[in-house]
Amino acid sequence: MPRMPSLYRAVAFAAATVLAACSNDTTGPNTNGDVKLSVVNALSGDVGAQLKLDQTSVALPTSGHASSMMVTAGSHRVQLSSESGQSLVDTTISVAAGSRHTVVLSGSGVTTAGVSVATDTISTGTGGNGYRSIVGSVLMVNSAPGIGPFDVVVYQANSDSVYRFGNFAFGAGSLPPPAPYGFYVPFVPATYTFTITNPGAPTALATTTLTLATDDRWTVMLTTSIEGGLVLQATKQ
Repeated sequence: MPRMPSLYRAVAFAAATVLAACSNDTTGPNTNGDVKLSVVNALSGDVGAQLKLDQTSVALPTSGHASSMMVTAGSHRVQLSSESGQSLVDTTISVAAGSRHTVVLSGSGVTTAGVSVATDTISTGTGGNGYRSIVGSVLMVNSAPGIGPFDVVVYQANSDSVYRFGNFAFGAGSLPPPAPYGFYVPFVPATYTFTITNPGAPTALATTTLTLATDDRWTVMLTTSIEGGLVLQATKQ
């Protein structure tokens, strides 16, 4: 895989769009008829919510974490409601056999709660030549409404590589709104430190570190604490 440039600007995903994987493919295509669905709870602060898939309750992972399940190919109804039962999101997603998707629950309450779906074309190879890549991937999600935009600066351990992603703001470039703004990026296996800064500034406002292995999928999410401070957290899917 060619080394990424020291300053690399990605594009946003709009529900189901990601960056294409690198071309160093060594394994065959994913032909499994089941579909892996990851759920990332990026709801900010102390937001209580209930999630249903095809009108069946799904246990939410704790805030800042992820869980996964296998579902059948086809259309699925996703419903997010408040603890009191008020409907926040009611949408339908369609998934193909052998695909992988991440359902991101974002926002900080009734007015900003959203559901966004990212499709993993990096590990499945559906965005390239149909083969899985030897790299891993990181989905970066801003779930902090009304704050930012920020830069995401990524430092690779034992390397001089630095990656900067700009305009990291909730609700920008994602459909349907409200939804988090995200980058879905392939990285070679290594340890990375992710920092949030003001645009062009060097000072880190929030930081998290992860160690990525081959074919790993991680989510790095920006949320706010109950006190209003920025929280950057990494969770493995």
